[in-house]
Amino acid sequence: MTATDTNIATIHEELCLETDTKEKSEDHWNGCTFCLDITAEAKRPGKLPGEHCTTNEDYQFLYTQFPHWRRLLSHDYMRNTDLHDPISPAAPANPAQLVLLHLDDHAWASVQHYFEASRVKHLPDLYRRFTLDSNDPLGYSPAAQGVEFNKTQETRQVPGEALRRALLAKFVQNEDLGKALVATGGAKLVSQCADGVRTEETLMWVRTVLRREEENVSQAYDPHTAKDKQQEVRGQRCITSVFMGLC
Repeated sequence: MTATDTNIATIHEELCLETDTKEKSEDHWNGCTFCLDITAEAKRPGKLPGEHCTTNEDYQFLYTQFPHWRRLLSHDYMRNTDLHDPISPAAPANPAQLVLLHLDDHAWASVQHYFEASRVKHLPDLYRRFTLDSNDPLGYSPAAQGVEFNKTQETRQVPGEALRRALLAKFVQNEDLGKALVATGGAKLVSQCADGVRTEETLMWVRTVLRREEENVSQAYDPHTAKDKQQEVRGQRCITSVFMGLC
């Protein structure tokens, strides 16, 4: 097991243990629903078809600082995504410029690239083509092309752990994206998929983890309340271990 795998296992053991015993609804609570899509327009939260918001929560920071936050949070988002024409981002001369996350000793252009690669992990040569290390078009082309390509391959079901690890890597390793995710507050996050609307439970779980981390950092540590803060301190250590192991 590599150092990366060890650190990921650590965060699963120490953070998932508590989180998975809670109701999933605790990760969204304010009556808002936002739709994530790589082609979404830059409209105010709650203003796209399928979205609604019944809270007075102020989303000014989210909208002004991250106008295309719906695209940023999409699994398909890549660092060269053209926010005006997201379907066809131009391939850079150097694919290394596209690195969005490091995971399993490889560089990946998006969460979706990692997910599609995981579907063919039993085919090592094909799996590596989805990485940026390979310099293969599958690794730096829009993720949708990989989805279509895999329809012709002998794929296998991906464990839920794979998506969780990829999302943790994306939002821990990229501070700007982490801030955009946390700025969605307590809204329910959903995405369009072939079978309809998919609730992004894992993404909202990552948001909860990041929000707790921000709260921990912003509070002064009081040794007299160490027992009460044990869980928060442990969560901070886990996030740090993931960051150190993945970057």
